[in-house]
Amino acid sequence: TGHLTRRYSYVGKAWYRKKVVSPYVWRDKDLALYLERTKATKLYLDGHLVDSCNDVSTPQLYRLGKLHPGVHTLTLCVDNGGGVPEQVIKSSHLYSEDTQTNWNGVIGRIEFGPEEAFEGHPATRFFPRLEVVDGRFEANGHPVFLRGKHDACVFPKTGHTPMDKASWDGYFWRCREYGINHVRFHSWCPPEAAFAAADDQGIYLQPELPFWGTLEGEELLSFLRKEGLNILRTYGHHPSFAMFSLGNELSGEVSVMQELVDTFRAEAPHILFTNGTNAFLGYRGYVDGVDFFATLRTRRGAHGER
Repeated sequence: TGHLTRRYSYVGKAWYRKKVVSPYVWRDKDLALYLERTKATKLYLDGHLVDSCNDVSTPQLYRLGKLHPGVHTLTLCVDNGGGVPEQVIKSSHLYSEDTQTNWNGVIGRIEFGPEEAFEGHPATRFFPRLEVVDGRFEANGHPVFLRGKHDACVFPKTGHTPMDKASWDGYFWRCREYGINHVRFHSWCPPEAAFAAADDQGIYLQPELPFWGTLEGEELLSFLRKEGLNILRTYGHHPSFAMFSLGNELSGEVSVMQELVDTFRAEAPHILFTNGTNAFLGYRGYVDGVDFFATLRTRRGAHGER
């Protein structure tokens, strides 16, 4: 009850090996392996460790340098049970079995080729930018009312988020049919295809860091800071990327939350930030330094009071 139940569940390391050909025309190019969405990984080239990576909210890019023409062997280890702070595995919809599964492997694009082919998007500033003016949302000088929905990575048929634009086009089309113009992604960030589809259909998106719980411990904070900057640098050029939250039902030191907000705002000043969705379950009330207040209650008081 309350979780997806797979016939077979596997948590741990999964190994994948494939032979690839580096053609002669690539002899002077720096090559790379691109993994669009995966868990913590290690990559080996011809039996030698290249590097490890724990970018789990954005694509991973392994830089291989120049390779001699011919056949090479890539060996990838994917670990859905380690490589990131334990709190993230236990407390985020990016990993938990509540809605999607804690899948293992790689989804989306898996490509080997010249590194230049995987360069990121320019940091273009759009928007129909969503702004806060006198306590209300506006876009292009017009008031905006957000009628939104909660998305906790609920994909029970596949066990993982779709990575193709057609699926997300259908998802947001159905949202619009219900009059929804805003989607909040509970403790996870959707892939590129979701932002592209939302751009086309005029949906405002609110991704989040992959965490719920208490923001404490340098390992966790360093990981979330890295993930947040990756999310903003990878998807921040999309006009649909309007809002960003530090996570769900967070607690901890307000100063720590504000440091993260300030760091992210400096990276992407065109996006609206908050210190968490339902931070302190609303009992702390509004705090200064955020652009919007996302909460289930506004009453100050002790936790659990009615």
